[in-house]
Amino acid sequence: MDADELIVNLKKSNCSGLEVEPRTVNRYMIHTGYTYPDGDELHILLVKEDNGWEFTDEGHTMMWLSYENLNITDSRRTLLDRTLRTNGISLIDGSLSIVIDTDSVDSISLSLRSIIQAEIQIADLLYLDKEMVRDTFIDDLKTTFSTSSISDRCSYNQKIIGNDDVEYYADVYIDSKIPILVFGMHTSLQCTRATVAMLSLNKGTTQYMFMAVFDNNSQISARDRDIAINAAVKTAIGINEAVKGAEMLMDLQ
Repeated sequence: MDADELIVNLKKSNCSGLEVEPRTVNRYMIHTGYTYPDGDELHILLVKEDNGWEFTDEGHTMMWLSYENLNITDSRRTLLDRTLRTNGISLIDGSLSIVIDTDSVDSISLSLRSIIQAEIQIADLLYLDKEMVRDTFIDDLKTTFSTSSISDRCSYNQKIIGNDDVEYYADVYIDSKIPILVFGMHTSLQCTRATVAMLSLNKGTTQYMFMAVFDNNSQISARDRDIAINAAVKTAIGINEAVKGAEMLMDLQ
């Protein structure tokens, strides 16, 4: 499909407000009316590459985030990867892109919607609410273990009955000679609950090894953090260090 036919089909399958501005040979700026949170128009180009026609932002979205000094935390990285995956978008050298299936008019329109959604959702990482980061931290922790080399030994939200007949829950339970209980901590409340669980279960007849995983951006007081660290056998700062720490505990047994 040549450029003229592609553009005709693109306009036909999208709203009438869509405009196509020729730039250079086989390069067209697509004006969709959608914007980044600061009001700037989404940067979308239709370009001809060796693998066919594709939509690309030419790195504009990630560059926009860099201007805002966005800190890509573990939680934001997980959301970024999820956004790319669900929209079928590739991120190569900072540029978002999607190859267009030109055999289908519907696919052309779908590809455009996919890159629009991806650019908006990725830009929204800048305004990610702290509550969402808190909620995704534990999910990120579980996902990391579920895709690790010790995934077959892991279970999640494991209920453990203490000697005081109280139910405690470990975010990750690792089956080993001495079971390892992993607790993720992003807030002071999570930290306090995990500390109570570790101190209580440590008094029981069943032996456990405890691991505390703190979010890099946690809002936990120094006092609460110190108490949790003293109760745990191993501490990890950031999800990326969690599996390594768990493997070290397994090697000690």
